[in-house]
Amino acid sequence: MTATAADKDYDIHNNTGVTMQYFYASPVASDDWGDDRLGNRVIQSGYYETIRFSDGSAFCFYDLRAEFEDGSYAEQRSVDVCQADGFNFRYTTPGDAAAAPPVSPGPDRVVNIYNDTGLTMIYFYSSSQDMTTWGADILGDQVLNSDNYLTVDFNDGSGACLYDFKAVFEDNIAEIERFGLDVCAMESYTFRQLDLLID
Repeated sequence: MTATAADKDYDIHNNTGVTMQYFYASPVASDDWGDDRLGNRVIQSGYYETIRFSDGSAFCFYDLRAEFEDGSYAEQRSVDVCQADGFNFRYTTPGDAAAAPPVSPGPDRVVNIYNDTGLTMIYFYSSSQDMTTWGADILGDQVLNSDNYLTVDFNDGSGACLYDFKAVFEDNIAEIERFGLDVCAMESYTFRQLDLLID
């Protein structure tokens, strides 16, 4: 038996870096978004919620809209909820039709980098995901002691949002690498002790 939207569970994934506060889904023939389907729930970035399409209709194609705590939003049209188990809201490169990026005015790409590892950070590198090398150490001749932070401006003119981070700690005994972080969506990032890879 072919599933219809009337009996379909559908997972809404939030990988935008911003908390999703409202989610709407309406049949493509409708001109009304209807009620917020999250109710009293929110979806933190990195998590998902299962939405039950139990409106009694046999529609499979829906328009989706998500609204986020920073005032941005994302819309995706004509999504077939009968043929997939879920949809992933994420920031993407312009023109990627697989998932629409939340629309927000002029992200400033300034991020506070916190060191909560208990070790002194001696090198910090970042590179946008279209680069093949880490580039220069952002700390230069400075270090970042534990329980302190560094403000990094990622406005390099490229317009890139997704960056990889690498932090190296005192005496080169440990490091942390993180990939695909959205500097357009976050205000801070914390390197924690549990994340350390110790040689």
